[in-house]
Amino acid sequence: MKQTEPSEDMLLEYIRGDAPHEVHAEVEAWMGADPENEAMLLDMARVYYMLRRAERIRRRDVVTAYELHWLVGFRRANIGKWNKTT
Repeated sequence: MKQTEPSEDMLLEYIRGDAPHEVHAEVEAWMGADPENEAMLLDMARVYYMLRRAERIRRRDVVTAYELHWLVGFRRANIGKWNKTT
């Protein structure tokens, strides 16, 4: 009997790690039926995590990150000066 391919939603749930037990078991069985299935799922996972990383990078606010980095460095350099009394 030929193993049917899980839906894209099921595969995505599996990749994200939030698939219900039944979906997880079905995807595992599908992967075990043919090494090409596992290779396809690994390719899908690579694309998913690459896109997820690209989205995180796109959302970064570089100017704010630089300003916070500069401010923290300034505070560390001057903390002793602020605590001293003259």
